[in-house]
Amino acid sequence: MREIIDQLLQGKFTYSQRSLDFSTARVELTMGPGEMVEGSFTIFGPENVATYGKVSSTELRMEVLTPGFSGSPFEVSYRFNAKGL
Repeated sequence: MREIIDQLLQGKFTYSQRSLDFSTARVELTMGPGEMVEGSFTIFGPENVATYGKVSSTELRMEVLTPGFSGSPFEVSYRFNAKGL
C-alpha cells in the first residue's frame, strides 16, 4: 500500500480501462406504503489493483449507508424509506 501512495505522491498515475462487477445488475425493491427496507450489494474490482470510489443515489428516499468504498470485494449497504408513498 505504501508503494501505491509513494507513486501517487510522485505524480505517477496508471490509467487503464477497468471495470467493476456487481453482485446484482440492479436494485429492485417490493414494499408497501410507509415501509423501510435495508439491503446491500457487493462491488468487485480488478485483482491486484487499488479500487476505491463513492456510491450515491439520485433518489431522495434511497440512503446509501456506506457511501465510500475501498478494496475488493466491498459490501455497500443502503436503506429505502417509503414514508409518504
